[in-house]
Amino acid sequence: MADTGEDDGTRTGNRVDIDGDATGPVIAGNYNVVVDAQHGSTVTVLMDGRRPRPRRRDRIRLLPRRQGTPLGRDADLAAIAAALHAGESVQLWGPPGVGKSALLRYAARTLDAGGDGVVFLDAARREPEDLAQDIFEACHSTGGYAPSRGELPQLMEGVEATVYVDNADYTAEQLRTVMDAAPDALFVFAGREEVLQGTDGRAHRVEGVTRDAAAELLTRELGGPGDPDLVTALWEAAAGTPLLLLRAAAVARLDPAAGLPRPGAVRELLHPLFDRLDEPSLRALHLLGTFRDAELDPEHIGALSGTPDAAALCAGLAGLGLAEETELGYRVADGVVAALRERQGLRPYALERLCGYFADWAARPETPAAQVAGHARALEVLAELAEQSGRADLAVRVVRAASPALARSLRFGVWGRLLDQGLPAAQRAGDRQAEAYFTHERGVRAVLTGNRVLAAVLLAEAGILWRQLGDTQGADAAANAQQYVPQEPGAGAGSPDAGSPDGPGEGPANAPEGGASDLGSSDLGSSGTDPGPLQDPTAGTAPGTPSPEPAPPPETGASMPTDPGPTAPDMPTVPRIPECPVCPSIPRRAPGPWRRRPVPPTSAVPSSPAARPWRGCRPPSPRHSRWPR
Repeated sequence: MADTGEDDGTRTGNRVDIDGDATGPVIAGNYNVVVDAQHGSTVTVLMDGRRPRPRRRDRIRLLPRRQGTPLGRDADLAAIAAALHAGESVQLWGPPGVGKSALLRYAARTLDAGGDGVVFLDAARREPEDLAQDIFEACHSTGGYAPSRGELPQLMEGVEATVYVDNADYTAEQLRTVMDAAPDALFVFAGREEVLQGTDGRAHRVEGVTRDAAAELLTRELGGPGDPDLVTALWEAAAGTPLLLLRAAAVARLDPAAGLPRPGAVRELLHPLFDRLDEPSLRALHLLGTFRDAELDPEHIGALSGTPDAAALCAGLAGLGLAEETELGYRVADGVVAALRERQGLRPYALERLCGYFADWAARPETPAAQVAGHARALEVLAELAEQSGRADLAVRVVRAASPALARSLRFGVWGRLLDQGLPAAQRAGDRQAEAYFTHERGVRAVLTGNRVLAAVLLAEAGILWRQLGDTQGADAAANAQQYVPQEPGAGAGSPDAGSPDGPGEGPANAPEGGASDLGSSDLGSSGTDPGPLQDPTAGTAPGTPSPEPAPPPETGASMPTDPGPTAPDMPTVPRIPECPVCPSIPRRAPGPWRRRPVPPTSAVPSSPAARPWRGCRPPSPRHSRWPR
């Protein structure tokens, strides 16, 4: 259920949760999904009339946390109000620290809401389809339901809300995807680059504050006016950027004898601030820096850094311009991670402790699925750090623990990102059981998102792996899910055994003797580039583009990584898939060195099913027109 965001501005936990029993089945489009953390999820198709009927909320009011009034922003507020009054969406854009988030939050609380209310969301490291589900749940009582791609705009039709989206660093196409999910809503985005143009809406650049606003900000932070000439020089050196002015005031407040820094040093104040922090504050900041751009709930910050009152401590860091308060908790402010990497003497957090803590937390039955989804970026960073340190087993542990909750959260974008990390990590760790599980779940996710080719191959490979492990329950779940692989437009159901294994060792023609370990995310496509919002089962789509796997340089502990983003190694070439000699519209897998039996010439079609390497094909018959069922 969506948090109503009452006017006191207080919040507990994540703001968008799933109605109903979080441990029961969830429904995505026409599919009923029972999430299984051990043997892989099962999928069934709902009969007509059995899908939930989401109820539109009478009052949509999902407000951001309360904050002070941003200084010198009257003209910016007037520009936002004018765009909304004209029925146009608007994008606020500008560099980090210029005050976009503060302006957006203030506008969400003070400007007239749409006819049906207001929604505020943070899109940092969120896929557009997940953000669309956030909007849907904010406007409807959903009962644990994710509508299909075609159904979502219909359910949102007539919802005249104003949706404010912070950290919306999307492409123009991604912004349109979000806006198309709520066709009658107006949007106010905030991001770093100008991308909203033309008929989509108007862009408004957010610049530094005026000299008078800068003087007022420094007076408020210092408790009194400063030297007018020095204030003017600092304002000019900072180009009116509120974050830099806030840090300048923080240096003077922590060391009154030193006073305001000289103007030439206004952009190099992080190390002086670090020197003035006490040990608990520095430890908490180092923890936030370890998780890079991820946000953490104060509960986790306190537990891992040993801070008794983590919320108050982090609020103090935010007041110094070192941390940023979010709707979920806190993350480091711009530039802090790079400065922490340069600092000597910081004792790194034990990576095994961090991974164990979050794995145990995510796997608890009482942990809400939406809370796990809210911390998905933190879990993703942990998996990256584990891979970089040569501990693929820790990455597997984190992703395996979080995957069921991410599936139940119905945030299929971030679920796919974590699964794409888990599968190659399981292969590197030699964890066959986890490899089977991740392959299975990626296949189920591909079914739910309408990625036909990827779903068929992954579920067949999962069946092979489960049988090799002797897990008949997992193999049955994979075979069952194969029945519901979406068809290409206009295609119907056909052979029930097409593309599914008949027994141990049987499967797609290019399956290696050892199972499916060669069929990772780099071979079949990244879930992050799937077609976006949930699709109808009849909508066929091509698989996504390959996703990079970070190269794991040796590293100990969970200290600051040298590169905050994953690298892009050379990707393997996927062989061309020839056509079946019987039915040219049906692809069969390319031959490989691990093939169990030779490929016959195209003129010789074996009559025995056991001798046919392109499984699922039959000699021509009146019924042989559809594949697979």
